Amino acid sequence: MNIDAAITKAIGGQEVKDVKHHEHTFHIKPVKIERAGSKVTAKGRISHDIRFRSDDQIDYSIVKDNGVVQSLDMSIDRGGLGRMIGAAVHVASGYTIPDEVFDKVGKLVDGTWEGACRDIIQRIAIRV
Repeated sequence: MNIDAAITKAIGGQEVKDVKHHEHTFHIKPVKIERAGSKVTAKGRISHDIRFRSDDQIDYSIVKDNGVVQSLDMSIDRGGLGRMIGAAVHVASGYTIPDEVFDKVGKLVDGTWEGACRDIIQRIAIRV
């Protein structure tokens, strides 16, 4: 399924799995949309599918007023190899690894998927 069809389904309230976009695979959860006058708020979650490891979870929030994007925020809860290594190090030594290290390890192992995810969120922002 192409990305635009997947976004249409997610905006319509359906979860769409195994969406390929810029060589990465995502699961797009249903978009929750609230309207109040000219203001539209859209929130959702996208999972970056990682084989044999925990998926990265991306939560986003979009606020539009009179059709103009006022804010677009996203936060990443990283899964993948970085978290697994961090958990093992913490158990073995009690040392906690800073989030920046997860980012670096994740990019080395899983590639730079964040841009592809950001593109999906921007496409959702245009459509809501």
